[in-house]
Amino acid sequence: MFTVVIAEQEHIDNIKKCRVFLQPFIDETRLSLCPWFPEETTLADSVPKLAQCVAGHQEWRAVVVCDEQGLDHKNPFDIVPFQMPPYDPGGPEEDAPQHTYLDRLRQAKFQAFEQAARQPLTRLMTHLCESPLVTRGKNNASDDPEFAEYLAESIRKQELRQQIIGEEKLNFSRPQEVICIAKRTYCPQESDITTAWTPNEDIQYSRFYDWNLYFDKMRYLFFDILPKEHRDYGFEYIKFLYVLLIFSCNETPSGALKPNRVFRLGCENNEQALRMLLAQYDAKLANTSDLLTQHIQQIQSTEKARLSDRDAKQIFCANINVPVLFSQEIDRTDLYSKPEELGLATDCPEDEASKWTGTYMTSRRTLQRLLKQPRRALKSAVTDLRRLNQVDLDRAWNLNEFQVEDVQEYTHEEELNMVTTDTPDFFHMDKYEGEMEEHSKAIHRKIETRMTKGTTVALGLTVLVLYLLGFLPLLLSNFSEDESRFWTLILMGGAAAALVVVGVICLFCLRSALRKRFRDYNDLMGRISMDLDHSTAQYSHYLSHACNMMRGFQVLNFRNQSGDPDSQKVRVLKKHMTDIRRIREELREVFGVYVDSWTVGEAEQVGAYTYDFTRTVDFSYPVPYTEGMRRQIEFLQPGSTIQVPVDFITRITIRREELYD
Repeated sequence: MFTVVIAEQEHIDNIKKCRVFLQPFIDETRLSLCPWFPEETTLADSVPKLAQCVAGHQEWRAVVVCDEQGLDHKNPFDIVPFQMPPYDPGGPEEDAPQHTYLDRLRQAKFQAFEQAARQPLTRLMTHLCESPLVTRGKNNASDDPEFAEYLAESIRKQELRQQIIGEEKLNFSRPQEVICIAKRTYCPQESDITTAWTPNEDIQYSRFYDWNLYFDKMRYLFFDILPKEHRDYGFEYIKFLYVLLIFSCNETPSGALKPNRVFRLGCENNEQALRMLLAQYDAKLANTSDLLTQHIQQIQSTEKARLSDRDAKQIFCANINVPVLFSQEIDRTDLYSKPEELGLATDCPEDEASKWTGTYMTSRRTLQRLLKQPRRALKSAVTDLRRLNQVDLDRAWNLNEFQVEDVQEYTHEEELNMVTTDTPDFFHMDKYEGEMEEHSKAIHRKIETRMTKGTTVALGLTVLVLYLLGFLPLLLSNFSEDESRFWTLILMGGAAAALVVVGVICLFCLRSALRKRFRDYNDLMGRISMDLDHSTAQYSHYLSHACNMMRGFQVLNFRNQSGDPDSQKVRVLKKHMTDIRRIREELREVFGVYVDSWTVGEAEQVGAYTYDFTRTVDFSYPVPYTEGMRRQIEFLQPGSTIQVPVDFITRITIRREELYD
């Protein structure tokens, strides 16, 4: 049956602390540990993990390790002091001696009941056990005053029980069995030796369960143990714990524990087998400590390799470059206009206003795409920085003091270069768009001053005709003379040619002015592009200095904080040696009477623990139990046997304790 051990946190912590020795006795498939806080008044607060422990188990039993209120009592379960009032038939109660005595008995018992209801064990059992309470009644006789007293006691017990339970309800099934185990340090008195030879009837057995408000389901075991101040208490307590675990992981033989009777729980050991086991354990720890000592000596005797100045500079003072590169997918030629494609007229070879609008929009979109690149390039560069700032720290301790000084100077120089490097902001889209818009408006204004091809031709012809008409009187006055007419025609032709040349020159001048506007815009975009390139170059310098500085500080911090790796290895090994020494000291403190009185002998043949002792972890050093140690032992009563994983336990015993009122 699944067992839940309900014990104070101290016992559970000690089981975990001594798990190295107790591990073979713990079967987690059949056992669960539940902390108990006796000072709490409600079930939820006193055993907060009980529901979790019994989850999934319809049938289970509870093994309760009692607190130490009855530690020095002969009966550790008799917590509430109760003394039967004396009965004197010849006293003042002479007229009605029985009724008066029963009244005094009821008053004494009710006081005991109220005191018992405040005890932690009684409160816990009230939740875990069902009625009827532990009482003994008589036949139902309404005229029997003793039976009436019994009913009054039962009613009072039920009232107190209801007060303890209150509104709490169990959300799990109650245990099939409840076994209480207490420690006892009681020393027999002279009166106990005298009364031991006094014959008693079983009916006279102590009725402690009555005034302590205990239940019929409960069974009582105690384990005799030495006081805490005794030097051998440690071993006795370990013995108590492994007897508790063995008892909890095995079924109790039917009829072994009688209700309302107290039994002494004991354990018989094979001291020779225990000495051999502890000697092997101590020897294995000693061999491990010797092995660690050899490793330390080997490390300390190994001469450390050194680096040359050239290698030290190449490894630890290398100028690492962290590039900040734009994507090559963006064509920067789209940023610029093409003034060479402008004609003499605004619509020849194509409409200049439409062409400029398209060029401006293409340039603007290209700039927007280009301005995304610095952020992305910087992010990629930072990723590269994390990769490039790694340095071979394994060789950092191969530097001599002068090389370390060089690394320190180089690191400080790179730090100064980093903080003095200007890192301009390249996210000026609003500023850039404002400047671009101004140039675009200027170009539009200039385009608006230019004429179309038709207007230019018509205006030119009109001017030419008007210009020639001005020469018509001269031509007519000299038309009769051949020579005069000839020179007149030459003059008219020369003047017309001069007019055409002047007109063409004017058209070229107008186009040149527009081209200048286009070139001014191209200069702006070129400056923006150069600003971006300059910014990325500055960030590349900044990140490169930062990378070199980080590499240098890694080396310096590693040497300052981690220490020499060989010294670090020695410290780790010494840490493990300290752990082993502490375990050996605890072993002698707890089992000193067995360890110190035994010569290792055959135990010297055991090996050492094969852990990776270069790791800074807390290793466990289990006791060297083997399968060959398993034994069948007698358990609680003759004919009942169980298997235990050790050979130093010969049997677990119980003996009824003779307790009479």
